[in-house]
Amino acid sequence: MIKQLSGESWKPLQFPGWKQLRKRYALSTNGRVASYTDDVVQDGKLLNGSLTTGYKTLNLHRPGNNGTLYIHREIAKLFLKKVSPKHKYVIHVNHNKTDNSVKNLKWATLEDMIDHQQKSPAKIAYKKVQANRTVGLKLTANQVKTIKTTLGSKSRKQTIKQLAEKISLKKQISPHTFRHSFATHLIEGGADLRAVQEMLGHESITTTEIYTHLDRDFLRASILKHHPRA
Repeated sequence: MIKQLSGESWKPLQFPGWKQLRKRYALSTNGRVASYTDDVVQDGKLLNGSLTTGYKTLNLHRPGNNGTLYIHREIAKLFLKKVSPKHKYVIHVNHNKTDNSVKNLKWATLEDMIDHQQKSPAKIAYKKVQANRTVGLKLTANQVKTIKTTLGSKSRKQTIKQLAEKISLKKQISPHTFRHSFATHLIEGGADLRAVQEMLGHESITTTEIYTHLDRDFLRASILKHHPRA
């Protein structure tokens, strides 16, 4: 049995394959998630879910569909009306990705979402760290400048491989390397996974989640620098 919170309401969560599961699922205006059999309040059980790039998610093994359900998006679909077809992203007003109460969610356009993320405390802190980053970098500023200048030239005859050899880059790179780095840097900087999915043209967001890793050297250095017992 679930104790009701003041002003809280529940709605059933329906998704491809939900009828084939033993349990039913529901979401509330307070951002809570529950599984149930007949009645969410009477026989329901609250669920914590998982965290994916800071967002609360439900990973349900559904027949023919192994995609991740992002709680904030599902709650917005159930309780919030879209202003227009361009409003297809969901932002957390207070920048807290774990606060999925309806009052903290808002449909946004791509431009609105990007502007909102630039004001995020995490994004601002990330920019400061990146500005002083000395480890985990694979290219120097001069190497990046050389690559951009060469790639931007209409008369370029060098291949990506030849360009890498020219700047003495030992790691093998390809056009996909640039795509991979682009996505990784966006995710590290706090970009919305749905926006990155659209930019990369992925059919499933599960594919985009591959890019949610962080550079291990950078992580290790950050832990050693900031953790009191490192």
